[in-house]
Amino acid sequence: MPRGYHWAMIELRDAALFRGLKEAEVEKLKPYFVEKTCQYGELLFSENDRCRNFFIVRKGSVKLYWTDAQGHRERILQMLHPGDTCLCHPGFETGCNVSAEAGRDTVLWKSSLDHLRRILEEYPAVAQAAASIFAQKARAYSNLVQGLAVRNSRQRVIDHLLALADAKGLATGEGTLIELPGTRQHVASQIGTSRENFQRCLLELKKAGLIQVRRKQIVIRQKDALRHFLTASEN
Repeated sequence: MPRGYHWAMIELRDAALFRGLKEAEVEKLKPYFVEKTCQYGELLFSENDRCRNFFIVRKGSVKLYWTDAQGHRERILQMLHPGDTCLCHPGFETGCNVSAEAGRDTVLWKSSLDHLRRILEEYPAVAQAAASIFAQKARAYSNLVQGLAVRNSRQRVIDHLLALADAKGLATGEGTLIELPGTRQHVASQIGTSRENFQRCLLELKKAGLIQVRRKQIVIRQKDALRHFLTASEN
């Protein structure tokens, strides 16, 4: 994972959905997509909107979130970066259960669910990738709900750092380098705590010699040591 990866402009073949295809096959898919440049903070879809389209992030980021019953408190579920997709289930057009908001300098590839169905039928490798993406999202959301229910803030912070390290960590001489997926406020909201509490947890881990903290990056010195610290905090 290169530094500043979420500012990179990727090609369609780099999208997680299409990595199992050959270059010629990806070229055949390009007519199905329209490139869209987004305004910062642009609402791409809202909760309960009827789902007829999907997108892949080409550059920038998209925040997926839901709000409480009063529509006030925001809970970030996921930050999408280049190569990621919102990808609802293509079998039916139900109302969306999340909202999506574009970050800075965001460019998307948009397509319809009808096009997605055709692609899945024609290319088994894409269907397999889509199934994997569905499973990853379901697991991540399940872990998020479980973590909010039974774990304290420190445990959720460590869980989140380890998950980022496993998914997108870069091995360096100092340890495993991860880029925070969004601002610290975004990360704090995603794990169900305040920005101030998130900062305090990072400082505690830094003082324990487990991590190094940079502006938008964190280096986990030893993942096993951080996991041991997590286990100890659960007892």
